Amino acid sequence: MGEPYIEMIKTIKKVVKERTGCRDICLRLVMYITPKEGQEVLDYYNLMERFEYNVKGYEYSYPF
Repeated sequence: MGEPYIEMIKTIKKVVKERTGCRDICLRLVMYITPKEGQEVLDYYNLMERFEYNVKGYEYSYPF
């Protein structure tokens, strides 16, 4: 279910790296309801290892 999104993010990261020359790209994971969901997704899809430990969850949630 999330695999196509992961591939899309990998492609975006690759293109940004190629076009800008930036080597230190940190990804932020933001979820809909709570910050805890972000950590659960990081763990479930093993995103830390897939993105070379340059992924962080967003620590705050804002009410709508």
